[in-house]
Amino acid sequence: MLNFVKNLINEVNKDIKKAEDTKKQKKASFEKEFNRWGKLKTESPKFLR
Repeated sequence: MLNFVKNLINEVNKDIKKAEDTKKQKKASFEKEFNRWGKLKTESPKFLR
């Protein structure tokens, strides 16, 4: 019974870590896109701003 509980806790912790990693990746890719659009806006000709 104790082993079962330990395994369950380990699985939950793995899922939490995976979710956090996914969240970090999404945030990083969002920031990358955001920065790219920011650069496009500042580097574009004046009539596009």
